[in-house]
Amino acid sequence: MIVRISSTIVHESHLASYLGHLENGVIPKYEAAEGMVRVYLLQRRLVAYVEILEVSLWRSQEVVQRFMENELLTEDVRREYGVVEVEPRTFEVVLFRKGRAPGNEESRKT
Repeated sequence: MIVRISSTIVHESHLASYLGHLENGVIPKYEAAEGMVRVYLLQRRLVAYVEILEVSLWRSQEVVQRFMENELLTEDVRREYGVVEVEPRTFEVVLFRKGRAPGNEESRKT
């Protein structure tokens, strides 16, 4: 499994419209991508800016590369939302464990 993390920073005044762009334009492309397991959008405030992380889980590095060839942030998006893009990072998952939720008997069997 491969985890890809990409980060963008946007001024809080553009946050709602940028999140709309991600939810309606970008995330559906992730959902349709062959080999994509899961995608998360995370955010944290940085004074008057917000950092948005796209964290995606993929079946292999090859499917990540195929997907990313056509999904780079365009200059139009940067200009429209004033987005600063941080260099994406890709990691190979080397260990995974399930958590145990209190009161969940099924989680204790695995």
